[in-house]
Amino acid sequence: MNITDAKGLFFYPNTWLYHVGTDECGSPIHHEGYCTQAEDSRGNRWNHNKVFLLSDFIKKAEGDTTKAREMLEQTMGVLFDKMKKHIDNGGKLNEYLWEEDEPSYGSDAYCDAYGF
Repeated sequence: MNITDAKGLFFYPNTWLYHVGTDECGSPIHHEGYCTQAEDSRGNRWNHNKVFLLSDFIKKAEGDTTKAREMLEQTMGVLFDKMKKHIDNGGKLNEYLWEEDEPSYGSDAYCDAYGF
C-alpha cells in the first residue's frame, strides 16, 4: 500500500541498535538510530528515510546522554507534529521519502498479509 493512500495516520519513533565497532577489549559498541514511523488505522507501517543518531545528539549535548535523549525526543516530537498538521490540513506525504515496513502485529493489515 502507498502511504499517500493511507487513512488515519499517526507518527511515532522507530528505534534500533546498530554495530559501530569494538572497544579496545574487543567488546561490541552499539549506537541507537531513530526514524519516524507512520502507521495507519489498519496497521500498515512506513519508515521515513531521515535517520537521527543518538550519538550526534550526545555530541551536541557535550556528552550528557540524558540531555541528548531529551533533545532527540523534542526534535522528533516537533517533526511528528509538523507531519500530522500537514496531513490534517489536506497535504500529502511524499511517497519517495517513505519505505513500507512490516504491519503492526495483530492488526488488520497483519492478518491480511499473513492469512490469520
